[in-house]
Amino acid sequence: MKTILLIHGPNLNMLGKRDPKHYGSLTLRELEKQVSAEAKKHGFKVKAFQSNYEGGIIDFLQKNAPKASGILINAGAYTHYSYACVAVFAGEKVGSYIKAVEKLAEIIK
Repeated sequence: MKTILLIHGPNLNMLGKRDPKHYGSLTLRELEKQVSAEAKKHGFKVKAFQSNYEGGIIDFLQKNAPKASGILINAGAYTHYSYACVAVFAGEKVGSYIKAVEKLAEIIK
């Protein structure tokens, strides 16, 4: 089965706990379950990872990206300024998610 990497950046481990009015009540684990269920319908398994540290995300990507069929990432605050994370993605098929689990089928095509 093909693998999709699902990466969550800083503070996303607090989903469902921190400011649910703004970020919603869905926890990170619940989000991962939804993404995994949708991916499975299309013949993919999901390998999820969360880190509050940029280096942790880079290490995970360097180890796992070469074997992955695709990458979904919500880089959180790193979206705005992380050249190191962007460099890891060079040449990779990458999609960004926020609350678009229902659009996963479009992203993984």
